Formats: sequence, structure tokens, C-alpha cells
Amino acid sequence: GARAWASAQTLAASDVPHEFRMTFHPGLLAEETALRAAQRAASLGVRHFALQAFRPDGCADASLGGAVDIPTGFAERISPLFEKLTVRRAY
Repeated sequence: GARAWASAQTLAASDVPHEFRMTFHPGLLAEETALRAAQRAASLGVRHFALQAFRPDGCADASLGGAVDIPTGFAERISPLFEKLTVRRAY
């Protein structure tokens, strides 16, 4: 929401070392929505972004199923937006 983006903007503009992360699960986040979120983070000045695949370890919602990897080519689509992109695969 708006408050989360306002906090993100404050952090991105600060000198505090940070990493912005997005966990991808197709049941919760469409690929195009994830792309827009990454673009918005980049527009705030985020330089270090981590894209991580969903892992069910510790997740209380069994309906989300097992590990889900990041869609093929998605990391390559958002990589130019950031100084550093870290990709964390499911396993």
C-alpha cells in the first residue's frame, strides 16, 4: 500500500545499507505485477534488489503448495533496472 511505498522511498533515499526483496509465487503475484513492483522500486532509487522464489518452509498456508521457481527470463527482464540483482532460486 501507500504507506509501504512511502517507507520504501525513505529507505531508498537514505544512507542506510539495505536490500529490497520480492518473493515470487504465481498464486499470489502475477508476473506483470511483479514487473511493475520492480520498476517502481527502481524508480525510487533502489540499487540492490533480490528476487527470491517461494519456498514453503515455515509457511502456514498449505494451499500454496511446494516450492515455486522464478519464471524463465524474468530475472533477465528486471536486471537492467538495478545496480545489483540477487536471484535466490527455490532450491
